[in-house]
Amino acid sequence: MATKSHNDSTAIETEAAPMGARTWHRRRASSFCASAWPRLPWLGLVLLLGLAGCSSPPAPPAPPAVTGSATYRERISLPPDAVLEVQLVDITEPGPGEKVLHNVTLSPITRVPVFFRIGYDPRRIDPERTYALKARILVAGKLRFLSTSGIRVLTNGYPRHRDLVLEMAREP
Repeated sequence: MATKSHNDSTAIETEAAPMGARTWHRRRASSFCASAWPRLPWLGLVLLLGLAGCSSPPAPPAPPAVTGSATYRERISLPPDAVLEVQLVDITEPGPGEKVLHNVTLSPITRVPVFFRIGYDPRRIDPERTYALKARILVAGKLRFLSTSGIRVLTNGYPRHRDLVLEMAREP
């Protein structure tokens, strides 16, 4: 390898190569920086001006939601017409006084766990009340799996994400 020195800031290294092959040149970093430095402020200004027109308004915040999954313990598959229904319910007054705030229906479901998201209006949530999730799986309109009790969410320290384990419905 031969080194030719043109001045103190530039050194070019060449390697002997067979005829017709390319010759590679490499400059020291200090010579690159010295030669490119005057151009860097202009490059930064051009990039800044180019990106200024590309800004988009911030995305609106996602509405609050209760999220989770629903599964069951039995090792059976669901037919293609299976449907999962999940409800966000006010259970402060259990029984016929339960009020459904929001619900979601997912179909077709072929595998578990099934993930769900139920959006809700935070203005309708009273911190003094109790809210829960109730879920069921229907096959051909008939109840196959259900949550036997409400899984509490949102108030009284309960989280917004819950994983539900449904139980097989009893045959009448």
